[in-house]
Amino acid sequence: MAKQPKMGQKVSVAPTDFPKSQRCNSENSGIGPAVEWLHQPTIVALSVLLSSRVENIITFCGLSVHLGGCVVPGLTALVLLSKLPLKATLLLIVFGATVAYLATYPTDSGLGVLTWVPGSVIGAIAFIVVKRLSVLTAFASGVFSCIIGADLLNLHSVYWMHGAIGGGGGMDAIPWMGVIAAATAAILQLIDNLPTWQ
Repeated sequence: MAKQPKMGQKVSVAPTDFPKSQRCNSENSGIGPAVEWLHQPTIVALSVLLSSRVENIITFCGLSVHLGGCVVPGLTALVLLSKLPLKATLLLIVFGATVAYLATYPTDSGLGVLTWVPGSVIGAIAFIVVKRLSVLTAFASGVFSCIIGADLLNLHSVYWMHGAIGGGGGMDAIPWMGVIAAATAAILQLIDNLPTWQ
C-alpha cells in the first residue's frame, strides 16, 4: 500500500507515472533544436539584407570590388569561421570553389555562375558533415567558394572585362551562393528534426 504524503511534504513525480502517450520527448518533437538554431538563418538573412543596402564600389590597382556584393558577405563569413569547425569548413570551401569554377561561364556583362549547383551541393554536404552548425557552415563555405572559384580563379577575365568582384551587389552570386547553401542545409535540418511519433 502506497504511503500518503504528509502535509507540506514535497512530492516528486517520475515521468514513468504518466502514460507513454502523455509524455513529451523534446528529442523526438524537434522543437528544441529548431528553436535553438533559429539564429542561424537570422544571421544569414541580416547579412544578405546588409549586402543589398551597400552599393559602394572601391577600386584598387584597376580592380573593382563591390562592398555589398563581396566585402559584406565575405566579412560575415570570415567572422563565422571562428565559430565553425575549421577543418570541415575549409574542405567544403576547397570542394565548393572547384564546383563554382566549373559552373562559371562568360556573359555579355561579365561572368555568370550557376549558383544553385555548387550552393545546393555545399548545403547538403554541410548538413551531413556538420549537423548542428550546418546552416552557418554552408553559408560561409558558399560565400568563400564563390569568391575563390568564380572570381579569384577568373581574375584575369574580371580585370579585362572591367568588371567588379561582387558587382551585382545584394543580387550577386557571392551572397546568393551562400544563401542557397544555407537554405539547403536549413531545409534538410528541418526535415531531420521533424517529430517522430511512436
